[in-house]
Amino acid sequence: MALIKDAEFFEWLEANAIALANRDTTAMNYQIWKCAKLHIEHIRSADPFENGSARPLDFGHWSAHKLEYLTNFEVRHGEAVAMGIALDTVYSNLSGRISAEDAQRVITLIRQLGFELTHPLLEVTEGNSPILKGLEEFREHLGGELTITLLTSLGSGEEVHEIDTEVLKQAAEILNKQAVIIQH
Repeated sequence: MALIKDAEFFEWLEANAIALANRDTTAMNYQIWKCAKLHIEHIRSADPFENGSARPLDFGHWSAHKLEYLTNFEVRHGEAVAMGIALDTVYSNLSGRISAEDAQRVITLIRQLGFELTHPLLEVTEGNSPILKGLEEFREHLGGELTITLLTSLGSGEEVHEIDTEVLKQAAEILNKQAVIIQH
């Protein structure tokens, strides 16, 4: 919600990442309240059923849903979405939509909250890559036209209808490298 709707809330998440990772009740309660408030505001918009959009509240979900399935749901929904947000954030940077600094802020926050950045099944390879199949399945789920929300700044996104698989491959490789560096 913060990444696509509210830059100020994103900054609050950064400032409170340690408290959230430690399950501080006050911080958790505020986070839940704020997310619910932003969700309700979106639902009350002119397109409550998201008929005319990419379903912006699904930011980071196209790869997450496929990853959940590929791991037989061993990777839980929130974990998969965090990885999907990381992938879409790095893609947003590589495609010139957000700065490297802003992309790194998102990646840092994901790590501070205790989430992994990627998974071996998120590897983007040529041909029959499972994650690329997930992209095609997401297109079909949306009725034939691919529409994905990507970041244009922290707190704002735009809908795109094409994903460059080479850029997506680069984004996945960057996340793999960052995950390896963090683990060592």
